[in-house]
Amino acid sequence: MEEIKVKKIFALLLVVLMMFTGTMVSAESKSTTSESVKKYEKEILKSFDELGIDLETQKKLLKKLKDGEMLDSLKQENADFALEEIQSLQMNESNIITFSDGSKAKVGSEIIKSEDDTYNDDIGLMHTGLSPGTYTIRTYYNTGLVNAQYYIEAVIRSGSDNDYILTVYDGTATVIGGKKEEETTTLHRRFETSTHYAHSNFRVDYSLFGENFSSSMTLNTLVGNDGYKTGLSNLTPLK
Repeated sequence: MEEIKVKKIFALLLVVLMMFTGTMVSAESKSTTSESVKKYEKEILKSFDELGIDLETQKKLLKKLKDGEMLDSLKQENADFALEEIQSLQMNESNIITFSDGSKAKVGSEIIKSEDDTYNDDIGLMHTGLSPGTYTIRTYYNTGLVNAQYYIEAVIRSGSDNDYILTVYDGTATVIGGKKEEETTTLHRRFETSTHYAHSNFRVDYSLFGENFSSSMTLNTLVGNDGYKTGLSNLTPLK
């Protein structure tokens, strides 16, 4: 898909509120977890490398996993930190967040296609105030161990309270060191109203390291006010 280049761009608010329902392993299951981590060690280290984690930190994170502890990048209590880090993130850009234990997450949102072929380098786009047209929007959140992305087509129309979601594509997710239990794409509200955004999401339920840790990740896309919002978990569809 063709990526749209922009000259003037405004901050895109990516509200990241992560909901993780699981807890990490008990002491008696640490041995099983350690063996499971060893099985996926090469893949885990490669994913750490792709996120730009240095070798020394990679070793510490690997030991943490073997000891039955979850990485900070997958913990609920770090959601506020993630939000602070990406509030100024610009559209069509990504940011890599570094957590206190050295684990990282890559987050971003982008317009990857527009039906308006007049767009060029001299035209600026905002996440609100988009010109009328149809846009393909991708949002993603990658932690190395769990990586998810999600696409929709949004229609922006002239006037107020009449934008809508045209198409919702199946999301995709990869889980290193575990498996996807279920993937669900849902269109909750197709049309924008005076009080609510059009709303859809993609949720992946997963387990890690011999099913000793279970959790979920949900990506949302809201359309309205001549633009869109994206984020994780319980992003409110209210205006």
